[in-house]
Amino acid sequence: MRFSIWIFKFLFALCLVSSFVSLADALDSRMLYYSDAEQTVINSPDLIDGEYYSDILAFELSLKNHFSFLNAENAYDISVGSLSSKRFSIQQRLKFEHKLRKNLKLYLRYFEREDFELARQEFMAGLGYRVNKLVEISVHTSLFSQKSKNDIGFAADFYLNPKNRLQFFINFPDFAFNERNESESENLKQSLNFGMSSHHKIFLKTEFEFFLIRNTDLERQEAVTDTVYEFSETRAGLKLKSDLDWATLYFLSEVFEAEEGRYAMLDGRSVWNRSGARLNTRLSFENWIFGLEYNWRKWHLNGENVFHRNLMPHLWYSAKFNWVMNKVDFGLETSLHDASGLRALRSDLDKNADVNARFNLRLNFKISETSFLNLLFSLDLDDGSWEGGGGQFQALF
Repeated sequence: MRFSIWIFKFLFALCLVSSFVSLADALDSRMLYYSDAEQTVINSPDLIDGEYYSDILAFELSLKNHFSFLNAENAYDISVGSLSSKRFSIQQRLKFEHKLRKNLKLYLRYFEREDFELARQEFMAGLGYRVNKLVEISVHTSLFSQKSKNDIGFAADFYLNPKNRLQFFINFPDFAFNERNESESENLKQSLNFGMSSHHKIFLKTEFEFFLIRNTDLERQEAVTDTVYEFSETRAGLKLKSDLDWATLYFLSEVFEAEEGRYAMLDGRSVWNRSGARLNTRLSFENWIFGLEYNWRKWHLNGENVFHRNLMPHLWYSAKFNWVMNKVDFGLETSLHDASGLRALRSDLDKNADVNARFNLRLNFKISETSFLNLLFSLDLDDGSWEGGGGQFQALF
């Protein structure tokens, strides 16, 4: 609990700071609430080895692309990468707004992320009403054929100037589950999601985004299988971009605490407790990017722990082309992996100490001034084998 309390204190301090900075439109963190996709796989360490975190780092969209998405009025992007012979990591997101009347707007949001640690998929439609220059209130919903899956939420945005916005939100996932579900299951505890998000532009050509979300306890008794599913989560993040005279500095920090499990009622409670942190810093100048990431994970189940610690230095060099490709990026990534805990709970490929290196090749195709396509290929330098491939696309409009 102390971990969560410090997250709230830290983000509350940032809220106070936000009263004095200029804001742009942020990605809706309110879409990171519980969705039924989360139940498909219980997040445990049995699929995660020392190369997993390096895969995520290699295939995700860059922080430069992330801030381009935030600053665009409407945008869509997707990143896909190979995690194994059977699984992709995927993140896909869309934001669209359209003014219906002077004080009324329609907004659409889509967010999808799935890997070995998270499964979220939501489409949101909403209406925002500008009460006055300072306040906008909105209502949003995710509709499904099965009425038990329908969600509803509310948000309040506070403007100190036309570009300054701080958002608070609350969501009610599966709000009619007990009355509308077809399986005669029952929510013993109804989940509630709330939090805040913002995107700031401050002095010294610096901008940052932060968010905080809390999913309260969900406890669902499934009548057909006579099992109980439990879920709760607290998640916070900070992303920063600072344009220096000679370089650009990027920084990312993410932390989370979660509980998730499915167990037979006769067997007693058995729930995974998970927590983790990620720190990434990158320095970009001329054609070079130097980066360093630290990743930490802890899983706890029935008195047993599993720990992962990863240190990942990485380097990219860009060569420009005047051909079909705009440029080609060459990347070198090293992963120093340290793991401990009960072997029976871990992946067969998860070594206690492991060093991996990979070579990445990224082909950049500039489709227009506001859209691009990247194709990424990765080679395992330990044995010269094929590590995997991926693709990235972004369009701002």
